[in-house]
Amino acid sequence: MRNTTKMSVTAAVLAALFIVSLFGWRGRASADETQNVKVPVIMYHHILKEPSRWGDYVISPEEFEEDLRYLAEEGYTAVTATQLIGFVKYGLPLPEKPVVLSFDDGHRSFYAYAYPLLKQYDQKAVVAIVGEYSESYSVGEDHNVAYAYLSWDEIAELSASGYAEIQNHTWAMHDNTGRRNGVKRLKGESAEEYAAVLAADLGRLQDKLEEITGVRPNTFVYPFGAVSEGSAEILRELGFEAAFDCESKLNLLAFGDDEALMRIHRANRRHGRSARQILEKLVGQ
Repeated sequence: MRNTTKMSVTAAVLAALFIVSLFGWRGRASADETQNVKVPVIMYHHILKEPSRWGDYVISPEEFEEDLRYLAEEGYTAVTATQLIGFVKYGLPLPEKPVVLSFDDGHRSFYAYAYPLLKQYDQKAVVAIVGEYSESYSVGEDHNVAYAYLSWDEIAELSASGYAEIQNHTWAMHDNTGRRNGVKRLKGESAEEYAAVLAADLGRLQDKLEEITGVRPNTFVYPFGAVSEGSAEILRELGFEAAFDCESKLNLLAFGDDEALMRIHRANRRHGRSARQILEKLVGQ
């Protein structure tokens, strides 16, 4: 049951980060000192042990641990979307070498393989949920890691852990096989019709995730990276403060540059393309 006395996610994180600022931070890149901060984002999907499944959107648990080990050795700290918002909008500090580990779709393999490793290496991830997938796997006992998705109970546990920030990946628009490609606007669709479609679908998941986790997501993750002209404005009206796309580019974030938050770029982590390779290309390290 929704708790009407909850703070908004932004207010909650501001309070938490204020406390952190009083007692120290692991590294520092504040808006007062650094006008442009490099923030690479690595995009993950599925993690499985079977080599036959590895490919563009599936890697092994060993590959993910290799990524985490490399990040630790190089001094990277995985941050959340809320921390990026805090830096850009309020000048709150980021770690000296921030990186975002972004997981799309809400596969149960995240819970089975990524979550334990994140705890082991003390890193965080941003997990984008597809509502209808989690709804279907929240009934019954089918939790096969090869194809199942996170249940609402698992999502609540992940959110409470502090190792996974839960964000919105649509309720039922993660599809590109019909008329619409993700949330792209249809030809001939009026601005009002388009806004109503997004409000109904995204709003349904916003309400559900707030009910389940106690936190209303502040970031939207575009399915397939399909962005339309005008979609950012609609997202803002729905209360989103950031959005992730699928362009493989480095993000340069600056205090006060709210526009950059609505097109945060991500590099896909496919099998055989390590975090080291991605970061060396994006950051030039």
